[in-house]
Amino acid sequence: MSLNRRDFLKLRTHSGERTLEISCQRLRTSWLETKGADEAQAEESEPAENGDQPTRVAVRTADQLFQDLEDELLGVDVLSLVDRRWLSGEDDELRRRVGELIELFRSRGGRVEYSGELR
Repeated sequence: MSLNRRDFLKLRTHSGERTLEISCQRLRTSWLETKGADEAQAEESEPAENGDQPTRVAVRTADQLFQDLEDELLGVDVLSLVDRRWLSGEDDELRRRVGELIELFRSRGGRVEYSGELR
């Protein structure tokens, strides 16, 4: 089952500020799905043993996932990260990519809020 980006993004407006809320738990799930897509794309470049063409399944790559997030943040004033403990796991690449996204957002004048305890 693939998560739609709308499953972990909520856009709301309050007091004239547009806030994008991201569920870190669902983001992590989508991230793990992209890892499988990246591996599948690498395997597709290799010929199949029996000569058959592999079945292609449309799943976003990690780059597409983060490009979609960047696009969603355009015109947003506040980024709210919910349950950020889901970003504290062993996946350094996910933390790095989220950190880069946050820094880009802040460099455009955006504000970041965190909710949920970091364990």
